[in-house]
Amino acid sequence: MRLNTTTDPAVITALVEAPLAADPVRNTVFSSVIAGLASPDADGWCAHPERDPSVLAVRSQRHTPVVVTAGWGEFEPLADAVAAQRPVTALGGPVPVVEALAAALEARGLSATSRVDERLFRLDDLTEPPAPAGTARVATLKDRELLVEWFGAFELEAFGAVRPGVDPATVIERALHRSRFWLWTDAGGSACAMAARHPVAFGVARIGPVYTPPGLRGRGYGSAVTAEATRDVRGDAAVPVLYTDLANATSNKIYLQLGYYPVEDRAHVGFS
Repeated sequence: MRLNTTTDPAVITALVEAPLAADPVRNTVFSSVIAGLASPDADGWCAHPERDPSVLAVRSQRHTPVVVTAGWGEFEPLADAVAAQRPVTALGGPVPVVEALAAALEARGLSATSRVDERLFRLDDLTEPPAPAGTARVATLKDRELLVEWFGAFELEAFGAVRPGVDPATVIERALHRSRFWLWTDAGGSACAMAARHPVAFGVARIGPVYTPPGLRGRGYGSAVTAEATRDVRGDAAVPVLYTDLANATSNKIYLQLGYYPVEDRAHVGFS
C-alpha cells in the first residue's frame, strides 16, 4: 500500500472536512483538528492510502494525537509514516485500528505508556436531572485562573498526567474565545462544576471536558452543568455529543440518565 502524505493545512482541512460532513457525529473530533490547524502552533500532518482519501491518519499540532479513521487494512506503511513524525504523543480512533497501529509502532521502538478506553455518546432528547441548589452561568475571562486549575486536574484524572505539549493556560485561553464554558454555582455564588461546549460543526457540537472537584461530587453539580451545556447546544439546533472514559462508571451513569446513548467505542493510547 502506498501512502499520500501532506503537511499543507489547506489540503488537510479539505481532507478531514469530507468525513466530518458525511458523519459529523462519529467524526466530531475532526472539528478540533480543523481548529488546531488554524492555531498559532499548528503543525499539521496527514496520511491516507494513495487511492482512498477517505481513510485518514491526521494530527493538527505536534502535541495532539494522531487521529485515525476506520478503513485501514495495512499498518506497516502507516506505522513507518507515523513514527517519522516524532514526537508521537498519542493515537486516537476506533479500537481495532488504534490497537493494530500501536502494536506496529511498538515494533519501531515507540512503547505505549497509557490507554484510555472511551465511548462516544449522542443525545436526541434531554431528560432533565434534579436541580441542585444554585444556578448555571457562562464563564468569563475573570474565571480563567479557576478553569486552568480545573483543566489541569481533569488532565491528571483522565490521563494520569498533563499530556506532553499540553499547557492548560494556553488551552483555556484559546477555548474561552472559541468555545463556551458553563459553570454551576452554588447558592453563595461559588463555582462547583464546569462543562465546556464546542462550536457547532455540520450540525453537531461536542461537550467536554466536564469536571467537578472531588470534594463537591455526588451532589448533582456535574449533571446540572452538563444538562445546561446540552441545552445550549440544542438551542443552536445542533446534536450534542460527548466522550466518556469507560473506566469512570459514575460519569457514564450520569450521561445515560440525561438521555445520552452510545454510538461507538474508541481508544486513546499515549506514548512517552
